[in-house]
Amino acid sequence: MKYLLRFIQPVIMLAFTVALSGQRPGPAYGPGFIKWIDDNRMLIRLYDEEKQPADSVDNLVVVDYNCRTGKSVRVEKYRTEMQQLSDLLPEGVTPDPDMAVASDRQAVVILREGDLWYYSA
Repeated sequence: MKYLLRFIQPVIMLAFTVALSGQRPGPAYGPGFIKWIDDNRMLIRLYDEEKQPADSVDNLVVVDYNCRTGKSVRVEKYRTEMQQLSDLLPEGVTPDPDMAVASDRQAVVILREGDLWYYSA
C-alpha cells in the first residue's frame, strides 16, 4: 500500500498540473510595447478608440509615442523588421534563425544551395 501511494501521488500531481495549466494560447498581438526608436520616442500598439468592438484584434493601431512631450502620432503603414528583412530576400526564401542578419536589418547572409549569398537594401 505504501508503494502504491508513492506511485499515485506524483501521477495525481502531474494530472493536476496538466489540467490546470492546459494548453498555452498562441501569440496574442494585443496592446503593448513594440520597440524604442530613440531616447524619447517608442512604438506601441494600442486599441483604436473610435472603432468597435473596442477590444478586437482588428482594432489595433501602431502609435509613435513621444515620452518627453506625451504626444502620440499614428503610424499608418508600419512593417515589422522581419517583414522588411523578407523584402530583401528572393522569392521563396523566408527569414530563419540560422541566417546572419546585420543589427540594422539592412543586410543578410544565408547559406543556400551550398553557397553563401549576401543580400542588402
